[in-house]
Amino acid sequence: MVFRTNWLLVVKARRPCSLMLLDDQQRAFKAEVLFKSPIRALRARKDKVAVVLSSSIQVLALPSLSRVALMRTRLGARPLCALASEPSAPHLLAAPAHRKGSLQLLDVTRAVKGAHSSSPAVMGCHQTELVCLSLSANGARLATASERGTIIRVWDTATKQMLHELRRGSDYADVYCVDTRALCAFTDDNTAVLICEDGTFHKFTFAAEGNCHRSDFEYFLQVGDDDEFLQ
Repeated sequence: MVFRTNWLLVVKARRPCSLMLLDDQQRAFKAEVLFKSPIRALRARKDKVAVVLSSSIQVLALPSLSRVALMRTRLGARPLCALASEPSAPHLLAAPAHRKGSLQLLDVTRAVKGAHSSSPAVMGCHQTELVCLSLSANGARLATASERGTIIRVWDTATKQMLHELRRGSDYADVYCVDTRALCAFTDDNTAVLICEDGTFHKFTFAAEGNCHRSDFEYFLQVGDDDEFLQ
């Protein structure tokens, strides 16, 4: 779902290289674009969608699905991507860079001639592979986590300087989410659930020896009465 609107971005299992835009108000597909490789992830704001492919990220305008920016990524890298979401915020796109543990940051505010973007800013964030990244809604802050899972770092996107370093512990752990807003609660002594702003539900179970693993994961979408439908 493109925010709280009647637009839905659809990728079918039998057509993983095709992205379609569905207008749920009119019950009809309005646009479609084909890629040369399967779509691995999507991140959307009301006017743009970032499509993660095998070795690049393409930014498309909504609702036309015309390409406005292109970011090259390392072949085989995790399908990570973040896009600032506030309408008045700079249209910042964050994704893993070619060097392990590094991240690239690009402003895709305006369409560029030939859909080729200027060079992104590269930030060295961690020593090991990135597994999570998240931009605040206004694009001012960036959070990153690596495959070691011991540290979460918060960055200023304007200065590219680290603001905070949050140490989770010394043992390796899998980090699944570093979203800016989330609700967490314990259902019992051994189980915790987490509902995130990006529309994901996580359930974690704690073992007797102190280890934790994710036992359930789902996407949820809920549309309220105050939705602004896009024509």
